[in-house]
Amino acid sequence: MREPWTTAGLTPISDAIAASNPGDVVVLAPGGYQEMVIMAKPVQLAGAGPGSVSINPAKTRTDALQTWRDRVRRLLTSTPTGADLLPGQALDFTVPEPGTLNTEEGAGILVLGKSGPNSTFATNPSRIDGITFFGADHGGAITVNGYAQYRSVSIVKCPEVSRKPLEEGHPAIPKGA
Repeated sequence: MREPWTTAGLTPISDAIAASNPGDVVVLAPGGYQEMVIMAKPVQLAGAGPGSVSINPAKTRTDALQTWRDRVRRLLTSTPTGADLLPGQALDFTVPEPGTLNTEEGAGILVLGKSGPNSTFATNPSRIDGITFFGADHGGAITVNGYAQYRSVSIVKCPEVSRKPLEEGHPAIPKGA
């Protein structure tokens, strides 16, 4: 079991997920987190108890969106890659508005996986449980972008989310493609 670091950081949940092993349980300490979380490993992400954890991914911190974009870029361009895009999704990090995952920017949690039979999501079930979301202005509460099979989402409250609480796949790619 791994808890997010208590030291000051811009992305404590994403950092805890990155430091975890596939299949680990990441328990979030009670409180509110202002973060756009990236979950590129199949972990079990859990709130500390009913109503005790909230995520507000609103981009009110001036560096929040760029921090998210930088982490996504590293995942998609590292060797080996930490995540794969779906067929038809462009790898585009031009500025000021990159095309890569631009419809997913601002999700409370963006779930990214790797393609192929060696995907860690295929061998380690993942779960998101016991988290309340506020303020997701663009990507929804949780967005699952391909290759993240065998996952479970439960007890998600989204009282102030402007898009659907859970989005799967990519809007530009027909389901089943």
